[in-house]
Amino acid sequence: MVYFLLLISFLLHVFTFITIKVLKDRIMEPDDVIEKQAQQQKEMEELLAVYLLEIREENEKIVSMFEKQKSSSKKNNVSSPPKINNEQEKKYEKAVQINETVTSNEPEPITDYQPPIGDDFQDTVEQSLSAQVLSLYNQGESIESIARKLDSGKTEIELMIKFHKKNS
Repeated sequence: MVYFLLLISFLLHVFTFITIKVLKDRIMEPDDVIEKQAQQQKEMEELLAVYLLEIREENEKIVSMFEKQKSSSKKNNVSSPPKINNEQEKKYEKAVQINETVTSNEPEPITDYQPPIGDDFQDTVEQSLSAQVLSLYNQGESIESIARKLDSGKTEIELMIKFHKKNS
């Protein structure tokens, strides 16, 4: 009889220890999730910081280009833009238009609006930069070659690929 009671006691102890272990694991699961989320948040903050630094560098380049253009136009009394590529030229033209509208204090004369006539123009569809990056990456291109082809920064390409992988 004593052996029987010892056996039952032993089984109850084993069952109790297993139950305690399972409950402990369930309690620890939220902590693991919180740690994982904190790590992901830290990675995202780092990626955004790198992206912001790259944008800041591009802005500084554009500002220095404007200052060079401004100083050269004062010396030569000519307001011709410096030789730049198409993307930079578009940014320059937008900045010049904004600068002209800000500096002009005279009200512009009101003209009648004439909508474009005819269907002579066809709409063109262009892939976004991220779509081009992902397409080239899926074709097996390296990050460096993609950056060269699209005239973008290597870190920008890496960020787009990482964001796409995380969202997929």
